[in-house]
Amino acid sequence: MAFKNFQMIILYGSNASGVKNYFKKLFKSYRGLAEEFNNERDLIFFEEKLLKKEKVKPLILTGTSLGSNTIDKKGILFAKKWNLKCFSVIEHWSWYKKRFESNNQIILPQKIFVNDKKAKDDAISDGLPSEKLVILGNPVLEDHLTRSSKQSHKNTKELRRNYNLEEGKIIICFISESLTEFRKGNDELGFDEFEVFDQLKKYFHDQKYHILVKSHPEDCKNKFGKPNQKIGYIDKIPTEDLAMLSDKIIGMGSMLLIELSFYRNDIISFRPNSLVPFIGNTFNITIPAIDLHSLELAINLNATGVEEFKSNYFGSTKRIINFLEQNKL
Repeated sequence: MAFKNFQMIILYGSNASGVKNYFKKLFKSYRGLAEEFNNERDLIFFEEKLLKKEKVKPLILTGTSLGSNTIDKKGILFAKKWNLKCFSVIEHWSWYKKRFESNNQIILPQKIFVNDKKAKDDAISDGLPSEKLVILGNPVLEDHLTRSSKQSHKNTKELRRNYNLEEGKIIICFISESLTEFRKGNDELGFDEFEVFDQLKKYFHDQKYHILVKSHPEDCKNKFGKPNQKIGYIDKIPTEDLAMLSDKIIGMGSMLLIELSFYRNDIISFRPNSLVPFIGNTFNITIPAIDLHSLELAINLNATGVEEFKSNYFGSTKRIINFLEQNKL
């Protein structure tokens, strides 16, 4: 392949599963050349092939994640080494400045893409320079906006049979996260996923309930115990299917809760003793619960901010691609 035949070449990479999905949606129908780098070996290949041999300067697009030696940070440093345009994506509403910390330094790209005004304001409050922040939306949420607007022809009973779920049970879907391993849950949040799961087991103790755990990509197998009549697990499933087959959906602070809110307005964010507010509650697209009493109340409530929130994401993909093309040099 002759890279120099393309007007714009984008090299993109991230450690974070959420940003990987962001890039997948972004480049799904992109007509130019976008190549992924997953490790330092990939960067060395592009260095030799593009920069040294073909004298082509690509644009670097990275995700953002916690940790010093992530591929995100290496992508930014690669861009700085070769004086390349570099932009980074913050796809969530958390840990803004911390995402750019590496070995006691702050490593920043030229621009940082955020979802909305709330994200930009919070990022500035957290210490990121306002001139680096650009509000462009989110192609994953735009995709859910499109999919949720289409009428589903699926049948709930048939859907449950397809996923081997027992008929007659009330399905409580628990959206798992890896808080203990990756976020020091009890220290920074006031809870972790095991505490939340234990409380849900106590509350939904009746045999009429089946707790279906939607596993996080980083979860170990059977994280909360072996599957039985009371507990089951599900891994890969379209978001709209999960929304349809569940009687109630309860999580903590996962991006998946935001995505599920595009399909229904009764998603619950259960955060016992929470020290950090969940953005879904701030936008009023999820229903907060901080103990079993408030959980009981939340089960009968609906969020009222969903439609307003959705309106932020029309045209996200087009805005991002236009920005990349206008700022490629």
